[in-house]
Amino acid sequence: MSIRDHLVAALLRHYGIEVETLVRRRTVVGVIGKDGRHFIWKPLTVRDDEARLRALAELSPVFEAAGAEAALPLPTREGHYVMDVPGIQPGYLQHWLTGRHVNTNQWREREAVLTSLGRLHRASQASKFPGWSVLQRGTLLHKLRLKERGVSRLWQAAELKCPELRHWSECAQAQMRYVLKRYAAYLADHRSDVNATFAFCHRDLAPHNVIYQGADTVAWIDFDHANYDDMLHDPMQFISHCTFLTQMSADEYYRLHDSYITSAKLTTDQADMLWTLTMWPDILVRALMEWSRTGCKEDGLTRVHYAIACERRKLSYRLALGLDSQRLDA
Repeated sequence: MSIRDHLVAALLRHYGIEVETLVRRRTVVGVIGKDGRHFIWKPLTVRDDEARLRALAELSPVFEAAGAEAALPLPTREGHYVMDVPGIQPGYLQHWLTGRHVNTNQWREREAVLTSLGRLHRASQASKFPGWSVLQRGTLLHKLRLKERGVSRLWQAAELKCPELRHWSECAQAQMRYVLKRYAAYLADHRSDVNATFAFCHRDLAPHNVIYQGADTVAWIDFDHANYDDMLHDPMQFISHCTFLTQMSADEYYRLHDSYITSAKLTTDQADMLWTLTMWPDILVRALMEWSRTGCKEDGLTRVHYAIACERRKLSYRLALGLDSQRLDA
């Protein structure tokens, strides 16, 4: 039997799906059943195992409460989630959701993501954190500290190949130090209130991981990095992607934050911390780390120059809103 035949047979045996067509889509396989249903068969990542997939599946009521669809793992007839297929990597099945990737150039779509995200975070808190013991891993603070250390080691070599970085080095490093200092203090102050600060987070909230379904409705896919974390992780990440991909006004930049703050019903402290976290020079940090991984080659400089332009644009938004001008010396 071919690999395709093995997969078709496994889907029939374990899920009762009579396959009409298989569609290769990058790292996954689209499955179209003879009854018209659509699924995605996805190979396991290094993070996936039976316990993790089950914990993700148990979040289905959370997404229902938030009024959003999600491509969560589906159980086999035997009640398992990992499916072994001869000749290929083990994987699991999830629904193939309708819609298209979010377009960050459209304000309504950006707002829909952040509004839905706030509802999702509140729903996970109200549900008493299902799957906490399995899905509680690394945290935003740990991630930021690792990035700060990694980028600090790159600056000197990067400046030699990209002199424009010299004008941003001091500012960017000051921003990182300030954010880390403020964020660590914030977490210490809220240590006893995990229920109000943690939520189920996607943790890879790029536009290609959110599906726009029309009528200001979005659905969520690709939970490879998801776990419980500070709820501010997701909006910080999505706002950074929007700033990278989209030119906007200072007012639109403000509304990105406000959409989430309102939907998630953040306290004043939480809202202030979100504004502090989005000061982090995330676009430049990501560009430098990716450039470093490719050996700091000349052809990677375009991305670095664009990242600097994005950070400059973001700074102009924040200064227009009266933010950050006095903060770095605090």
